[in-house]
This record gives sequence, structure tokens and C-alpha cells, in this order.
Amino acid sequence: QAKNKMKEAQLAILESEAKVKQMIHAEQAVTAARIDVLNRHHQDALAREQQDNDTVQEDISLSHKEELANVTTITICKQQETIDELRDEVWLKRSEVKDLKLDMKTALQLAAADLEAMRANHWKEKRILFKKQKAIKKCTRRVSKQRKT
Repeated sequence: QAKNKMKEAQLAILESEAKVKQMIHAEQAVTAARIDVLNRHHQDALAREQQDNDTVQEDISLSHKEELANVTTITICKQQETIDELRDEVWLKRSEVKDLKLDMKTALQLAAADLEAMRANHWKEKRILFKKQKAIKKCTRRVSKQRKT
């Protein structure tokens, strides 16, 4: 009987050891499952963080691009204003040139008219001078004829 009890005790110890091993395996499986869950949560958190970082980078990049677009737009507007101002100056200068051409044309016409009047006056004076010279010659001839007689 003692042998039987001893065998039963050994069997009970073996069953106990088997149960302990099963419990250890079960605990290891639960721990491994918990580690997997934690790893998945950690991976998800890392993925979300990376996505947030990417979104922030995209927002920064988009904001930077918008700033560049705004600066470019402002630069283009300023250049357009400068172009408009220069165009106005060109039109003003063209208008001044047209006025000067008109003034010069008028001055040339007046000078031509004055020249024509001076020519006509010159011929009149020349004719008067010629008549005076003729008259002087006649007088000189008469005086010289009267002296001879």
C-alpha cells in the first residue's frame, strides 16, 4: 500500500508539474499575446506619429508654397505697377515729342513766311535802290551836261 501511495503521490506530483508547466506555457502565451498587442499598439502609434509628421510637413510645405506664391504675386503686381508707370511716362514723352514737333513745324512755317517776306522786301529795296541809282546817274548826266554848256 505504501508503494501505491507513493506511486499516487508521484503521479500527483507529475500531474502537478504538468499543470504547472501548462500554466507556465499558458502564462507565456498570454505574455506573448500581450507583447504582440503592445507591439501592434506601438507600431500603430508610430504610424500615426509618422502620418502626423507627414501631415505637418505637408502643411509646412503648403504654407511655404503659399508664402512663395504670395511673394511672387506681390512682386508681379509691383512689376506691373512699374510697367504701367513706365508706359505712362512713355505716353507722356510721346505727347511732349508730338507737341515739340508741332511747335517746330509752326516755327518753321513762320520762319519760312518771314524769309519769304524778307525776300520780297529785299527785291523791293533792290528795285528802289536801282531806281535811285538810275536817278542819280540821270542827275549826274544833267549836271555834267549843264556844266559843259
